[in-house]
Amino acid sequence: PLHIACRAGAPLPVVRRLVEECPEVVLAVDGGGRVPLHVAVLSQGPYVVIEYLLLQDMESVVALDRHGRTPMDYAIQLHSSNGPIVELLTMMLSRLDRPSYT
Repeated sequence: PLHIACRAGAPLPVVRRLVEECPEVVLAVDGGGRVPLHVAVLSQGPYVVIEYLLLQDMESVVALDRHGRTPMDYAIQLHSSNGPIVELLTMMLSRLDRPSYT
């Protein structure tokens, strides 16, 4: 259901409800090996939905689909290399690269 919602460009309350009901769906893969973040980026979904999916699991930013492509690869292809979606994904990538000092 989350992949379908992301493909349809569902608003944040719908996506949030699906994730609250079944949190593991954030990392579920479809037939193409895509996590919901891939689908939201490919469908040019709302920025707030993409941001929400990233905040649920930042590792999804580096998820590879069946073609070896990450959500960032699709974002650059569809949203231009300097658009807000690319900036958001870049910020999340930089957070993953930082060592933890806790």
